[in-house]
Amino acid sequence: MPTNYTQQSLVDDLRKALTNIISETNGVNLNDTIELLEYAPLTAENHLIKKTIAEFRRLLDGFHQNEVDIYTLLGHPISAAI
Repeated sequence: MPTNYTQQSLVDDLRKALTNIISETNGVNLNDTIELLEYAPLTAENHLIKKTIAEFRRLLDGFHQNEVDIYTLLGHPISAAI
């Protein structure tokens, strides 16, 4: 990963991977989409993306249990990519 990897680069890479997954699996829910994203080739190649996805999944689980507010999810790079 380049040393000048920016937040925008992260969002762009996530968007690219998400677009690919969503186009191939039209109609699956967010949890399943995020799970598929974890196993996408780009994720395997990029530790920061893998870490970002795992963090979002934890936050999403926390949201479902009323432990995390929606604004925390909306401020996450994956939300920006969606």
